Amino acid sequence: MDKGGLLVLFPAGRVSYPNSDGQVTDHQWNRMAGSLAANTKAPIIPCFISGKNSNVFYLMGEIYFRFRMLLLIKEMLKSKGRTVEITLGQPVLFPPFLEKSQMTTDIARLLTYLQAPEYQYQWSTYQTPVLLPLASPQLAENLQAEISQLPDEQCLLRYKHFEVYYASRAQCPFVIEEIRRLREENFRLFDEGSGLPQDGDAFDDTYTHLFVYDSQTKAIIGAYRMGQTDNLLARGDIAPLYLSRMFDFSAEFINQVQPCLEMGRSFVIASHQRSFHGLLLLFKGIGAFVCKFPRYRTLYGTVSLSKQYTPLSVILIEQFLVTASPQVKAKKPFDLKVPADIQHYLANHPNDIEVLELLVKQIEPDGKGLPVLVKQYHQLGARFYCVGIDPNFADTPGLLLSVDLPKAPERLLKLYLGQGADAYLQKHNG
Repeated sequence: MDKGGLLVLFPAGRVSYPNSDGQVTDHQWNRMAGSLAANTKAPIIPCFISGKNSNVFYLMGEIYFRFRMLLLIKEMLKSKGRTVEITLGQPVLFPPFLEKSQMTTDIARLLTYLQAPEYQYQWSTYQTPVLLPLASPQLAENLQAEISQLPDEQCLLRYKHFEVYYASRAQCPFVIEEIRRLREENFRLFDEGSGLPQDGDAFDDTYTHLFVYDSQTKAIIGAYRMGQTDNLLARGDIAPLYLSRMFDFSAEFINQVQPCLEMGRSFVIASHQRSFHGLLLLFKGIGAFVCKFPRYRTLYGTVSLSKQYTPLSVILIEQFLVTASPQVKAKKPFDLKVPADIQHYLANHPNDIEVLELLVKQIEPDGKGLPVLVKQYHQLGARFYCVGIDPNFADTPGLLLSVDLPKAPERLLKLYLGQGADAYLQKHNG
């Protein structure tokens, strides 16, 4: 190992067999594989070998397992001259939190089976639109003039030269036009743009816009669109909600008795995406907003799963995070065959988000992990319901979630709600 050698292991130690679904698969792997990786600190390279033996071989094995051994030499001789496809994954160096050798072994097994050619799905249902030139930026003085005229109470917080506001489109038409332009500019970076000069729709007229303004550069660096359901649902139907175009909701999910905030269309401009403060200020702005209007205890919305992720990564995210509910159903579901080994793994181990992050990093060609917002909402204790395809957003998969804010971890409520956290919790928890 120290000299760069390679040890080839077949951890099942036995010939593969058809499982209850008819899929040819290994017996349980010996945890020696995980122990070796942990003790030597050596990476594991998943290696999937395609092909299978004859149907007669498997049929005889179903009758009596020792028949497989009797026929094995014959099967090997029949395979002479046959081309066998071998697929190698990325080397995996398992992190310290994976101390259990059987769990490490099972993750290695899962990564091996996920290399199977049949699971290398491609995005093919949506034609990328022709990208029209972006709209011209709004004049800085127009943005500043509109923001300076907002009532003082609509400034939610200030940090250094950054200010977080909420406003309607009627109050700040130039600001919202700039937000729509910036949305399109930044969504295109993730293959999610509409191709139009700006990203916008009629919902911009009725939703509340929360945005971060840099008073030093006189520019908007990020924004969120919030739907106040008590206002939007006043006429009694759910058509005024953007997500009603993606999902069929029950009244219990929308919770028409208790106001909710529908969150969407978030972005942080490219020059601030690597810094911590852009996203933090947006979430602190949301926290300040719910402190100002404490009737809102539930946030719900979708996190876009960019098509820069492989379909297999989206399957993993769905299988690890989603808890299905009869209260909601995607109108256009994300519907691909789920590898049986994912379900086998989850039947024997917890759906740990750190393991999910590891798996996604290994599958993605550029090694990227989970979307930041997925991790952010998971920390808040979000429940994830389903994945739906948004036909109005470049057929992008969206992961539907909700957060019951008073039940979020206290340390995060203190971070995002600040000094208003105690009063907010007192109102909801009594």
